[in-house]
Amino acid sequence: YLFYEDSVAMVNQNVTEYVTLVPVSNANEAFTNLSVYPNPVKDLLFVETDLIDAELQLFSTNGRLIKSKALTGDVTISFARQPSGVYILRLIDGENVKTMRVIKAQAR
Repeated sequence: YLFYEDSVAMVNQNVTEYVTLVPVSNANEAFTNLSVYPNPVKDLLFVETDLIDAELQLFSTNGRLIKSKALTGDVTISFARQPSGVYILRLIDGENVKTMRVIKAQAR
């Protein structure tokens, strides 16, 4: 099975661009041992994986790169200073790419 990235609307000022669906890899095999929780996140997001030579990227929905980090096992990402909303988490392992939405919950 091929993994297809979601179609995402990227809004930048007055221009809206749409990302097309494209096959990126056989991500089902590359990301079998992956847990990302909690989602929605309030403060800390946990990424548990057995990947040892990968990259993690976190984007805002307008395409701004918030964090880029070498992934050498389990990682914790702080969302404490991020406003509530939707974020895009991308994991890259060679030619394999996994993209998912992460929601930052509003503080009560």
